[in-house]
Amino acid sequence: IVRKPALLETLKALEVGAPSRFYSKDFKTQSIRAGACTLEKKKAYKFDVFEKDIKDGCIVTRIK
Repeated sequence: IVRKPALLETLKALEVGAPSRFYSKDFKTQSIRAGACTLEKKKAYKFDVFEKDIKDGCIVTRIK
């Protein structure tokens, strides 16, 4: 059985203020941005998604 990690649960589990690297093979950057937007609508979470000069993924920092 192969299980893919759940994006929203992964974003919720991030430590506040600690940047985490996400690779394109696991989650597409657009999917990460959409997931972060979904969680931000609940007013309980805030994320910074940085992808400039990173060719195979992005860096996500949980702010709140």
